[in-house]
Amino acid sequence: MYNYLAATSVDAAYPLASAEDTGGSPLLFSVGASSANTARKTLWVMLRDTTVTTGWRQVELSPDANHDVQGYAVVQAPSGQVIIAVAMDDGTGGSHVFVSPALTPTPDGGPWNTLNTAWVQRNGAPTGMPVQRLLLGDFVSASEAPLLVAEVKNTNGSTGRYFVDASTSATNSAWVNWAPPKDMQTLHDVVVARASITGISYRGTWSLFDDNTGKRCLTFTSLLDPSTNTTHSLSVTAPSGGRCLWALEDRQNQGLSALYVGGDGLSWFPSTGLKNAKSTALAIASSNVLSGVTSVLAQQDSQRVSVWAVDGGQRLFSLNNTVGATEGWSAPLQQREHVARLSPRRNQKRSTGELFVTSTDNSLITYLWQDPDTTAWQNTDMVLPTLANGQEFPSYTTVVRFTDAQGAALVGQPVQVNASEWSRVMVNGYWTDLDTSTRVEVKTDASGTVTLINKVSDVGTPVFRFSAPFLAQDVTADPSAELRANLAAKLKGQDLSQWTKSDGTPMVPPGADPDLVAQVQASLQQLMDNMDSLPADGSSAPLEPAAPTAMAKTQTSFAVLGNVTNAIETAAGDVLQALKSAAGAVYEYVIQPILSGTKTLLQFFVKIGEQVVTFVVRTIKEALQLISWLFQQLAVLIEDIIAFLGFLFAWDDILATQRVMEAMTKDVVLALAGSMQGMEASITEYFNGLIAKWDGVCQTALGMPDVTTQQVVTQTQAAQTPEQKSATDCLTTSPGATFSTYQVSHGGIGESTADDSDAPVAQAVTDFLQTVGNILSDVADSVKELCQGLQTMVQQGTVSLHSIVQLLAGEAAKTLLAAARDLLVGLCEVIADVSQSILDDVLLRPFNIPVLSWLYKKLTGEDSLTMLGALSLLAAIPVTIVFKLLTGHAPIPEQKQSSFMRVMTPWRTTSLMALPESKDDNGDNVIGDSAHNYSVIGGALSIISSFCYTLFLTGGQLTKSAPAQRWFSTGQTVATWTGVAGSFPFDEDVPSQQLDRMVWALYSLEAVVTGLVSLLSWTRGADVEAKGLAKALEMTDSTLLTFMGLVSLVLSVVSYILELDGEIDPSVPYHSTFWDTEKFGANVLSFGGMTGEGVAGLIPGEADKALILAGSAVAEWGALLLDVTRWADAVLYNNPGDGSNKKLFQLW
Repeated sequence: MYNYLAATSVDAAYPLASAEDTGGSPLLFSVGASSANTARKTLWVMLRDTTVTTGWRQVELSPDANHDVQGYAVVQAPSGQVIIAVAMDDGTGGSHVFVSPALTPTPDGGPWNTLNTAWVQRNGAPTGMPVQRLLLGDFVSASEAPLLVAEVKNTNGSTGRYFVDASTSATNSAWVNWAPPKDMQTLHDVVVARASITGISYRGTWSLFDDNTGKRCLTFTSLLDPSTNTTHSLSVTAPSGGRCLWALEDRQNQGLSALYVGGDGLSWFPSTGLKNAKSTALAIASSNVLSGVTSVLAQQDSQRVSVWAVDGGQRLFSLNNTVGATEGWSAPLQQREHVARLSPRRNQKRSTGELFVTSTDNSLITYLWQDPDTTAWQNTDMVLPTLANGQEFPSYTTVVRFTDAQGAALVGQPVQVNASEWSRVMVNGYWTDLDTSTRVEVKTDASGTVTLINKVSDVGTPVFRFSAPFLAQDVTADPSAELRANLAAKLKGQDLSQWTKSDGTPMVPPGADPDLVAQVQASLQQLMDNMDSLPADGSSAPLEPAAPTAMAKTQTSFAVLGNVTNAIETAAGDVLQALKSAAGAVYEYVIQPILSGTKTLLQFFVKIGEQVVTFVVRTIKEALQLISWLFQQLAVLIEDIIAFLGFLFAWDDILATQRVMEAMTKDVVLALAGSMQGMEASITEYFNGLIAKWDGVCQTALGMPDVTTQQVVTQTQAAQTPEQKSATDCLTTSPGATFSTYQVSHGGIGESTADDSDAPVAQAVTDFLQTVGNILSDVADSVKELCQGLQTMVQQGTVSLHSIVQLLAGEAAKTLLAAARDLLVGLCEVIADVSQSILDDVLLRPFNIPVLSWLYKKLTGEDSLTMLGALSLLAAIPVTIVFKLLTGHAPIPEQKQSSFMRVMTPWRTTSLMALPESKDDNGDNVIGDSAHNYSVIGGALSIISSFCYTLFLTGGQLTKSAPAQRWFSTGQTVATWTGVAGSFPFDEDVPSQQLDRMVWALYSLEAVVTGLVSLLSWTRGADVEAKGLAKALEMTDSTLLTFMGLVSLVLSVVSYILELDGEIDPSVPYHSTFWDTEKFGANVLSFGGMTGEGVAGLIPGEADKALILAGSAVAEWGALLLDVTRWADAVLYNNPGDGSNKKLFQLW
């Protein structure tokens, strides 16, 4: 699927340099615009940061913020210390050169934050001659500063060179003129190095040049020897056609330099082979394989040395060998095309290759890294967080939900995760490194899930493993399982040439060679048939020593390749990267089965240039990457593969649902005033009657069979149909449907921004909130008593119908009902005065929300996104996905969106207390199709909104950021109002409908109060009185939430008694002992969780608050699963559309 990130790519129009911190994480240096003054060029470093959503942060390092950087150089010692040299424009046509002390780059980035005060200027630079390039030599010993060469532009336009003292010791002049080799006419390249002359080690430079006769020369010139006041030189035979140089210290030979030469082929001089004029280079790659080399770079770790070379076609090749070996270089293979700038390295901690590179077609920086064991290469672009932009990228999204034996979500529990290879993965919102040996700990979120997003450029992916104290054994998650199953089904269904995309266009572009299409299909089938021979955990299949030469199960003709007996066995990752990098090229290849022990593996041969390379497919990822390459041979891109075999958001359907949900919420805010106007007497009469009946309700309830929430959960799970289970699984674990809860929990929403309000606080607002506070204060003792009793039941595991009734029996519940009556009467009096402000200043307040604002603009072209629009979008995504899964069509009819709004605003056609929608001859309450349709679509909105409310509330309770608290408060308000908009109740049983609409009115009361508290928080900072009032009323809001949870428990008991002990017609399909009991269990969990959420806002202790919120989230999640099962039952029951009796979906 595609995923989204609030990020902007980092580009580089200047050279790149890299190093690594003490933890083995890469560091990237370059030059770019200063954040304080974009006209200024500054030196920066990018470093890993697991607290940043993009995983990278950038620190500016320039020693002079008022002048431009002209050049820089970075060197890292084997010990890990880093030294940086930087040239700054001096403002008079010349340069100032600064060097850093030796820095130890710790993972926390500490040295970079203080470097600006540690720079040391190296005096003595020539006046009026700007630095064009800086070269730093090897940093072999911490006791000796590396040698620095500065190339400057002389006043006559030629290039001058100077040795610069790169230490931080005080000196009057750190610059010494560099004397070019004798008879030098044209200089091709120069590198800083260390060489042995007559057994003495000198530092200096190797120069590759043409002399006065045109002869290509290669000469080392030392620094001035203070003992003789002369320089020393050494010349060797220059390789034919040499153009470029690279020096690399030999750690096994006192730090003397090995020398690499690129030109017509690639060659090198070991440090021991640089002796005299007769010394010749050893060939690494001939000109037949690698020609026209324009630059060469080499890096090493303790085990291997890697060499990278760029040819005249700007293609990057790489090869490697064991450190110290003079033979045995790997085959040079292409790694990238269109290379502009690069900085390769060998990771010292992991002993593997890394590469930063930019392309000629764009300047964006790509980071590549190789797993040291599987040799697989992965890549990603370098990005930094931003609110203004976003990125869409192909990914595997893996959602793993952890539950206990009873199916309850395990919230806030530590889980350790690792991967089958070194991978850069976003885990619950933050990028981190995973590999086979290091387990990263993460806590499950409010839904008990861990979500991993693995950005990919082909269909290959690692396999993830989870361990936790509550798991009997490790759990393995293979992100590619569904894609492989889909591909296997497609291959069995029809020929590849007949495959079509969702828009009806052929999968394989017209004009493709039929023979190649047939070969690719056969190869795809071969790879898929062999998947079971590969370890399911992503590790490498064992390879018997004789396996590559063992007799094949079937004899394969190699006529397509000719003679492959000399095929070069090459690391799978390097071959696959080479094939991937050559987009558009078609290669000759063969896949041959071989026997390895009792397993059949596949050996892959491919002809690249003049060489045939081969490897044995040993991991699932290698097989998947070969599958990607086979599709690439037919010009089928990863975008096509995702659309055909993966998941795509149906944005047109989602946006249609979103627009309806947003419109119905706007409508209910304004319509509520009319619905409640003049209802004071009716509300008072209803609640007084309920209070009078309460004792009888309790007696009836205690005479009924007891039922516990756990019984309800267990019975519901046992009775779930496959379709109902599919709906709950989709909503809770599918990457598409969980996208919304992921964005709320991990998408950085707390970092949203919005402007404060200019509107003054209306007196009606403060008066009403004061009234609410007074009423709640009067029932505080009853609320406290009931909360303590409820807490005891939860701790003892005795939550049941009887225990709840015994807790609520008596005057405490009557006190709550009386308070609910008074609150609703107060709401009737003020609702008309505050609804417009809540709508305009809270729900419709424009926000800049990470990911969502950018995504919404991308989808709709609209610049402004409100909080209501954002939450409607988040709700519409899972509603649309699950609804289409169950019915095969979108929830909002494509051609009836405008007329459908009449269905979705039932409060416009039926009042709060005028109960029957219509009456037949017998006076029964008849529910029409509009109510059924509304209840299903609106009910889904209400379910999702309820859980989003829990996520917003939890975020607001736990964050210490005042701006984030305001954002989460607004999110709570919007979630409450969208829940109100989706839950207007209907019931053919009149008493049940009366009661449910009173619950809905109380739900609306909570929406109003939450909205007013949020409204006050958005007044301008100068309005101290309003700010203080808002802060104080947060406690009122929490108290009201606690009260709402308790009084809703009271009403849910009444509702359950009406449904099971009343006189409901048995033909009503949505009422039965099973479903009404299931609904009662869901309400107990939901309202119990609500009560806990309110209590959490009233206690100061962070640990206790977090514990209560986690318990509340578990209860709310349990309620959601029950509600979704009941909702799916109604959707499926109504789906035939044959005019038969339909089911309402009822929340209460």
